[in-house]
Amino acid sequence: MVAKGGSRIMLLLVAVTPPAVAYSTAGAMLRPQTAAAVGQAITRARSASVPYPAHFGRRSPALRSQVFPAQLANAMHSAQLSRAGLREHVRGLKMTASMASEPAANIVAPEQVALKVTAQRGRVITAHLDEDMTGAWMLQGRRVLFDGGVGSGVVLWQRIPLIFILRDDEGADSVSYTSAVVQPESATLTISPNVLGQVLDALGRPIDSTVSSRASSSAAASLSDGASQERSVFGDATLLADMATISRPMHTGVTAVDALTPIGKGQNMLIVGSETLGRRKVGLDTAITQAKEGTVVVYVDASGDKDDIVPYLKKFSPELENIVVVRGVCSASNTGGKSSVDPGLGVVAAATGATVAEYFRAKGQDTLVIIDDLDVHKKFWDMSERDVVALYGAAFDSPGNLAAANSEMRAFYSTLFQRVGYLNNKAGGGSLSMLLLLDRPALLGKGTGDGKGYTMQDFRDDVYGGKVRQRIQLMLDRGIVVTDEVCVKLSIPPPGEDASEVKFKLRHIDELISLSDGQVILSDKLALQGLCPAVDSTTSLTRIGIGADNFAVASSPAMRAVAGRLRMELAQASDIPPDDMTSDSVRQRARAKAWHAALQQQWGAPRTFGYSIVALLAASSGCLDGFFLKNQSFADNLVGIQELINKTLQSCPAEVATLEKSLELTSTTKTVLVAALKSNLLK
Repeated sequence: MVAKGGSRIMLLLVAVTPPAVAYSTAGAMLRPQTAAAVGQAITRARSASVPYPAHFGRRSPALRSQVFPAQLANAMHSAQLSRAGLREHVRGLKMTASMASEPAANIVAPEQVALKVTAQRGRVITAHLDEDMTGAWMLQGRRVLFDGGVGSGVVLWQRIPLIFILRDDEGADSVSYTSAVVQPESATLTISPNVLGQVLDALGRPIDSTVSSRASSSAAASLSDGASQERSVFGDATLLADMATISRPMHTGVTAVDALTPIGKGQNMLIVGSETLGRRKVGLDTAITQAKEGTVVVYVDASGDKDDIVPYLKKFSPELENIVVVRGVCSASNTGGKSSVDPGLGVVAAATGATVAEYFRAKGQDTLVIIDDLDVHKKFWDMSERDVVALYGAAFDSPGNLAAANSEMRAFYSTLFQRVGYLNNKAGGGSLSMLLLLDRPALLGKGTGDGKGYTMQDFRDDVYGGKVRQRIQLMLDRGIVVTDEVCVKLSIPPPGEDASEVKFKLRHIDELISLSDGQVILSDKLALQGLCPAVDSTTSLTRIGIGADNFAVASSPAMRAVAGRLRMELAQASDIPPDDMTSDSVRQRARAKAWHAALQQQWGAPRTFGYSIVALLAASSGCLDGFFLKNQSFADNLVGIQELINKTLQSCPAEVATLEKSLELTSTTKTVLVAALKSNLLK
């Protein structure tokens, strides 16, 4: 425990290395040398003009490599989780006895680190630190030479004493190395405005150039300095001292997302759901909307096997204006056909996409990176997990070691998540936002089919554990039918052969959610009801921070004016018993259907900001209630509602133009639009 300026920092120490080494137990006081190291870290960070506690939320290179061990920095960093606020304390921290006693000033990554190659899977090579080396450093992104320079690569991640490397050579997998040396140089990309409109491979090399000149691109034309620049592939997280308060909305063109989970420029957001629910379509429609607004969009196909992305984008922007596509493939080996997904290339592709966006952000541009999807990162992490288990054996399965491994996983994802940020004017004024697409297994439709629900025997103890089973037993004793839907509400997988696998996937999703600035959850239940997009209003949210001195806001004034009651009224209607047919209940159901009708839209048809506001205004003002009080079908009403909105947009062009320019809904504009809605409703 270290006290500094009235703040208390709690560290939990657990072990992930062999049990023969002595460790502090969870909750124990830090050793004096370690406490001194943390105190020196705070002092040095302050002297480097990094405002406390910004260095814990945004790591500076000096803090990471020169002040105290990387694992300590990562654990403190993971305790912050996101700018949105603290979700939980540090889950675990790996710290060897030598690191705990070593003076902080001496913990500096050497210029070269010798490794012994132990395994190779595709292009990913696993190497082991030489036995006589101690300490821990942040090596991600550094160049590697194999066998004295015969081959080369880049460090993807480290789980001391294991280092995971992506080899550069594109030869056959039979190429084998025995030794490696980490070099002092970092892997870099050379970027210029000419990258706009191109399709790049994971290493930033062009695969396909769509346009011969970038002069037509609004983003390229606005750059005062079009010179190329060399930037690190695995760049550092944005420093909090360089960031401005989130205050500008990033519209997706998907009304349900913009209304329920508004995204601010400079935030990251998870899009969680299966592909059939439209997970990728959210990313693609957002890319189209933002590119039209002049934002530089970098779409990362992390697996490199999604051949529909470029054709889809070209339907709306034939020259991919303001768009860069990065694919998780290697250009020399790309034959245009399907190939096996290489997790290492996917990890580098995501980092490359962020680096391209950082180039434009540094020049004052708004940028958006879309990672499609994070499944490749999970495959890479699972690969590293197998190597760690093979190294430590049964000792790895202790609760403390598993918790520490979880902390390492959070640090791994944070290196990508925390590259976002809205820069203040002093730092350039640009922004980097990020959408991270994440698959979630379908949880509905696995029931017994006989209407009786599940029995206690269906919930195996080795999968669900004692506490969950006790809760299920209490529900069954009270006569509650435990169905798939009940399991989803309890955040547990429905019973089945894949229940254990689904359980770990859901836990993984929860971990990533806690690292993000928010999440859009796509619901199987809503999709089965015919709603599109099937955004779950009860679990989807945006985090922008808390506190009286926090003025962050992700949505526009106009959106807040028309969608302020949206979430509450949907929740109220969902709680009404089906057999309650009182007049108030009927009106509440009609209002909920009106909201859903305003949110309903087809994929591939991103809406303008004006359309979304008018649609939501029609619902919030009660203009759509009459459609559903007549008990007409939802599909039939949609046709009339869309005609009503289009007529209103056509009859009020000046008001809509002012609305889209100012992003504010003044009382005058609102009065005119509501009057037009009511007038067109009577026609």
